Amino acid sequence: MQLDIQTNIKEVTKNLNIIQKKQIPFAASVAMNRVIFGMQKAEKKKVDRVFDNATKFTKTGFVVVKSTKKNLTAELYINNDGKKSRASYMQYEVSGGNRTPDNVAIAVVRQGNFTGKTTQAGNFRKGAINKMKAQRAKFFFGKPKGQRFSGASQGIWERYARDTDTPRIRQIALFTKYAKYKPLFPFYETANQVVFGRGGFKRQFEKALRQALRTAK
Repeated sequence: MQLDIQTNIKEVTKNLNIIQKKQIPFAASVAMNRVIFGMQKAEKKKVDRVFDNATKFTKTGFVVVKSTKKNLTAELYINNDGKKSRASYMQYEVSGGNRTPDNVAIAVVRQGNFTGKTTQAGNFRKGAINKMKAQRAKFFFGKPKGQRFSGASQGIWERYARDTDTPRIRQIALFTKYAKYKPLFPFYETANQVVFGRGGFKRQFEKALRQALRTAK
């Protein structure tokens, strides 16, 4: 997931003379870098607004590649570097789709049965499953035994009403090989708001060009 800033600056520079035009690459690079770091900042803020209890790991996953006057391309992308990769899970938050991890079951929360708090996307919060594993008297993982539950599916089950004469169980999450995600995080929309907003590239380029022309030799 990458976003490049490459722009047409002819309108702003059409009245410059030859000497002044030599400052265009420098000004364009300065403007691009100001905007690309503005985009990075906006994405971090958006993470806090979209996700409950967003981790530092996710918020620091937006990587900037700066432009130079010899290479007028700046990039912002979500880190996809091995163990540090955020793109492995953020791609589903940005674009949606089916997630199918290798040799791992995904716990899908059953909203009508689970009474605890979930993330905005409806998933268990970080650490919730490990806490359940530690409470063996209240939760168990797998499938209930007995004829009554012959059609039940694998998942996380909760024992409730334990202090009554008729203790019961309910499935609070089911295990599945894949999970379907709807787009939730507006990565490209957030970036475009910075690029084309009031303080976007056009304004930053004009400002950088004025500064470059004042100091040009």
